[in-house]
Amino acid sequence: MLLAGGVLACGLALGPTLSSASAAVQERAQQPGPQPPQRPADPALNTKIQDLERRLASLEAWVEAQQEQAKLTAAVLAEAEAAGFTAGINPKSRELLLGAWREAAAKAAESGAKAGDQSGKPPRRGK
Repeated sequence: MLLAGGVLACGLALGPTLSSASAAVQERAQQPGPQPPQRPADPALNTKIQDLERRLASLEAWVEAQQEQAKLTAAVLAEAEAAGFTAGINPKSRELLLGAWREAAAKAAESGAKAGDQSGKPPRRGK
């Protein structure tokens, strides 16, 4: 009987705590999620942020265009070689050109892929 009375007393003591905890959970569920950061009140700073966002979008588009051009360059080089570009007076010089152009195209494609994979930003140049 003591056990039943103790459990009953414990249940009565926890009742208000459980009710207030339940109310707190319901209140949190009704509140909106985290809000996006607000823009600074300084108009000059807002202008600078907008300029940087435009420049970033432009650089991202440029990186994507470089990747696409690298793919096209590689395809055209293969087609030129298949069509006999390396035949002629000095085939070794043409083979060297093809190799250099292929390497340039591969590096352009690689740097664009790294920029997108790592941070979504184009690679930065040092000063």
